[in-house]
Amino acid sequence: MKLSIFSWKIPEKIREPQDQKNIQALLICSGVFSILSENQSFELKTNHLILIPPGYTYHIKAVGDCIHKIAKISINFMDWNHPAHRRSGFQFPFGVYNRITIFKLNRREFLYHLYLIRLWNWKCRINGLECKEMDNSPMAFLWMRELMNLIHSATPLSEKISNKMAITVRFYNLLTHHFRQQHSVGFYAANICVTPGYLNKALKKLAGCGTKKLISYTLLQEARWMLQNPKFSIIEISDQLGFSSVAAFGKFFKKYQNVSPAEYRTQKNSS
Repeated sequence: MKLSIFSWKIPEKIREPQDQKNIQALLICSGVFSILSENQSFELKTNHLILIPPGYTYHIKAVGDCIHKIAKISINFMDWNHPAHRRSGFQFPFGVYNRITIFKLNRREFLYHLYLIRLWNWKCRINGLECKEMDNSPMAFLWMRELMNLIHSATPLSEKISNKMAITVRFYNLLTHHFRQQHSVGFYAANICVTPGYLNKALKKLAGCGTKKLISYTLLQEARWMLQNPKFSIIEISDQLGFSSVAAFGKFFKKYQNVSPAEYRTQKNSS
């Protein structure tokens, strides 16, 4: 997830059209905004939170002469599959990939979202981070948990979804339960009853990346989470994640993280 905070001091300043591969969560912190997306127009005020699906183009315009502030959080497909979310029993929020979703937050919800965003922004500034990401931090878990509670309370369980979305949801559920033992694309394609090529195409359309990358990223997330817990040895992590040897696990981890598992653990313990 990545955070951006925009402020408008001049009324009716128009942002350039936005087009993205990830879900965009826009929290209106102050002021009134008009958003045009997919031939739909929305007026958003303080306390509103809007989720814009991947692939949607949108324009934002500040309305009125007050100071306007908006926080934008970019959520990629794998943010829903964070180790902390899997252990909390979160379900894939397929509804937000089908349409633009708007929430009017109550005072507690709005202040809690705003508090986490301000804390996130402050932490990045004091650490000198140019890219405001919070992948494995407690703030990521708390913010996503609050967002997912909002989504699940508003999404009907009987909502119709497209075939590609149904495939994506089935893949997500299979991955959540089997990623430790099953690393091959063929396993997931066979259990969904589609060809590996079609599965890859469906996932690229909705998740922004292919099957193998999603499997690898899930393993990497879990490995990073386990490495931060001293009760797991590197041998135990390698075994629990289904690698044939510690060397194979080390090669995989260094390919994506650019450091060995031992070096990553040392870095996290010293930070």
